[in-house]
Amino acid sequence: MAQTAGLIATVGVGLLLGPSAGALGYSFAALAGFVAVWVVAQVSAARRGLHPPPFRLAAKPALLAAAIFFAAQALQSPPWLSLAWLALYIIAGPLVDRKLLRDFSGLGRAALGLGAARRG
Repeated sequence: MAQTAGLIATVGVGLLLGPSAGALGYSFAALAGFVAVWVVAQVSAARRGLHPPPFRLAAKPALLAAAIFFAAQALQSPPWLSLAWLALYIIAGPLVDRKLLRDFSGLGRAALGLGAARRG
């Protein structure tokens, strides 16, 4: 259900904004699809009595991305500078979320364990 909502949101926003806004409109369409999937998945999990992660978990990275985006727009950065902004975002991640590296490590260990279980 969540994936269907994401598809509908992506296509709908893409048809509305894509022709007039070009790449930016299609970017917003992709974002709308991601948000739709997230919202429907959260609601579905909550209805089943599960405890999905809180929205504030995504707030810090989203605010950091927005700050970098608006700084790039305000400075009218050339396209090649986008790589520098991306590097800043990646480097700032562990500074903004102190548990990020530990969580990535845990995910890696879990993935390795799952792979071993599938082979064994």
